[in-house]
Amino acid sequence: MPTVTANNCEMYYEVDDFTDPWVTEKETVWLQHGVGRSTKFWYHWVPALARHYRVVRRDMRGHGQSADPGPNHTWSGVAVRRRFFAERKPLCTAVSNRF
Repeated sequence: MPTVTANNCEMYYEVDDFTDPWVTEKETVWLQHGVGRSTKFWYHWVPALARHYRVVRRDMRGHGQSADPGPNHTWSGVAVRRRFFAERKPLCTAVSNRF
């Protein structure tokens, strides 16, 4: 299970890449779900996008397979973790549904 840790929070993510193996430079699209959802929210988008892009889907803290935020969860922490994740994964475009 791929994870990355930020602010003592383990976050789950998935990478879908069905581009041609000989293509060395691939653009990456980051799909981020909203509150009450998980990486599965984007399930139907993956086949269409992953043929042309590397698709990264991350579970927000306390959602899906990511760690429980506990009682000290803040929205400013959400922004910090998003920035941390983006810095660890080479991303080009981020897509998010509303919080």
